[in-house]
This record gives sequence, structure tokens and C-alpha cells, in this order.
Amino acid sequence: MTEPLADGYALALEEARRALDEQERAVAQLSTRAGLLISAAAVVTSLLGGPVLARGALDLAAWIATAAFMGLAAAALSILRPRRDWEFALHPAALIGNYLETPSAERCASGDLRRELALNMGTSVTRNERELDSMMTTFNIGSVLLAIEILAWVASIATSG
Repeated sequence: MTEPLADGYALALEEARRALDEQERAVAQLSTRAGLLISAAAVVTSLLGGPVLARGALDLAAWIATAAFMGLAAAALSILRPRRDWEFALHPAALIGNYLETPSAERCASGDLRRELALNMGTSVTRNERELDSMMTTFNIGSVLLAIEILAWVASIATSG
């Protein structure tokens, strides 16, 4: 194998690892933000919704705020639910079984192995990306629902007084 090609495979493998690491961090950050979002909604509901709920008679705005809170809670829980389909690393058994101990007598040369691993990790990046995009969309929806909840509670307070 030529040296530039081997260097290219090494670079591709390094970039694939970096992409998976970035995705893993993004998932952790998004989970933290989802927890903060549901906490903020709980505080808003108790501070703004408490007086409205204490009066007993719920107007349309209070029902909208309640629905927004429930939608936001569902969105946050959807983000926080455990998932088993993430791929942030190649399992050692797969590495050994698929690349090192193949049934054929011909084994991957070092450069070929880096190429195959980079391609495998690239597939994982693409698969993870779809799930991460879905989580981000869900988070954005939850954020909008928090804004709707706040506005609805404020409207309910303003019209009751």
C-alpha cells in the first residue's frame, strides 16, 4: 500500500472517531438540556399556574398552558428515554470477528483495516445522526411549548383579575 493512501485511511479513521465522540457529547448535552427544560416548565407551572389553579375555574388560556406543559413533558421524556441503538464505538468482538479473524486466509493489511473501520464508523455516524436530529427537533418543539405555556399562564392571570 502506498504511504499517502495509508495516511489517508488513518486520517479518515481519526475523523470518524472524532465524529462519534462529538455525537456522544451532543447526546449528553441534549439530555441535560431536556432535564432543564422540564424543570423550567415545573417552576413556571407552580409559580404562574398555581394562582390560576387555586381559583378553581380554568379559562381557555389555562387549558392551553396545561396542554403545553403536558406536551413539553412528553417531549422531554422522549429525549430522556433510554436508547439502545446508539453506536459510538465498535464492539471488540465485531472488530475481531469481522476484521481480524475472517474465515478467509487473507487478512486486512493495516491500511485496509483502517479503511474498513473508518467506513464502519461512518455508517454509525449516519445512523446516529438521524436519531440525534430527531431528538433536536423534539427539543425545539419542547422549547416552543414552554414559551406557549408561559404566555398562556400570563394571559390567564391577566384576564382573571
